[in-house]
Amino acid sequence: MAANMVGLAYIAAAQDRRADALATLDEAHAIAQAHGAHATVRQIEQARTEI
Repeated sequence: MAANMVGLAYIAAAQDRRADALATLDEAHAIAQAHGAHATVRQIEQARTEI
């Protein structure tokens, strides 16, 4: 689920909704951390720098 949220964050950013994108990444990060999804955490961090 957290990985899908990264895609949603990119869509929000493309629609000039940066605050929504970052909020989505925050939620995705919490989910990924809680489940030990380290690769997804890295994807989220990369998305955050790109957005």
